[in-house]
This record gives sequence, C-alpha cells and structure tokens, in this order.
Amino acid sequence: MLEMTTDQCLLGFRRFVARCGTPIQIISDNALQFKAASNVVQQEWEKVLNDSDIQNYVSNKGISWKFIVELAPWMGGFYERLVGLAKRSLRKTIGKVCLSVEQLRTLLTEVEAVVNSRPLAYIGEDIDSNIVLTPSCFLTLNKHTGIPEPIDNDDDPEYKPQFSSTDNLFGTLEKGQNI
Repeated sequence: MLEMTTDQCLLGFRRFVARCGTPIQIISDNALQFKAASNVVQQEWEKVLNDSDIQNYVSNKGISWKFIVELAPWMGGFYERLVGLAKRSLRKTIGKVCLSVEQLRTLLTEVEAVVNSRPLAYIGEDIDSNIVLTPSCFLTLNKHTGIPEPIDNDDDPEYKPQFSSTDNLFGTLEKGQNI
C-alpha cells in the first residue's frame, strides 16, 4: 500500500482475498513499532483499524480480527518468521538496486510465490516420491508459481526490456534462494 488510508487498506485486503481466498481469522500485532516511530503514524494506523468501513467489511465477510497481546512480540513469531524470509529474499535478490513501484510490486509477488512454495512435509512413504505439501497447496490448486522466462527479441523495435539494470531478478531469487 502506498498510503495508510482506509481505502488503501481495503483495496490491499481485497487484493489479498482475490489471490488467497477469504480468511476466517486475521491476526495482527498492535503496531508498537509505529508508536516508537511517530505518534502521527500511530494515529493513522488506529484510524484505519478502527474505521467503521473496515470493521463492516470484515464482519460482513464473516472474518474475525484478533490482535496479539501488547508488549508480547513473541506471540507474532509465526508471521514474523515469514516476514523475515521475504526480507531475506529481497535483500539477496535486489541488493542495492533501486526499483520502480511496479518492479517492486512484481518482485514482492514473486517472493510471495517462492515463500509459499517452501516444503512443509513430504507426502507418501517414500521420500523420493517428490510429492511435497507446501503452503501453495492450501492457497491454490495450481502448483506452478512461476511464469516462463521472457524471450529477448532484439529484432522487434517495440521490445524494450524493463529490467535492464536489474537483469534476471526472479532468476536470482529462484537460483540463489535458500529458505
């Protein structure tokens, strides 16, 4: 989200629901880091969370929204681990390259796909059966998360690769990833 407004929060949540389906429960922290950073940011965050439009949207969808106990960051450890995986993937992939908003959005979506394709358990009696249960199995029926590599077409005058300074970002992510 580019802004901490009610509309942006609802649009971001709708994008999440469109990709992953409607959750039964949302668990979030109390944004204590916002309190430390700035009272202004904290006030905006509280406006978003306490906004009647958001509460109505969530309750109409049958979703319960729970907050972890204040001053108990270990209660959010299960999602902080996934945030850490995503940050590490981004650091290894991007380095210090400056990306456009669309490039970053695309890369974040690809990082999401890689993190959700990590193995949770092997299915079957034989470990060599190559049937692996991943978070993607629960989120989508399509186990293929990537797109074909773009084919360079230097003969086409209209073709201008956008990742000229960041060649093979996703390739780097896939090959160099050790999550």
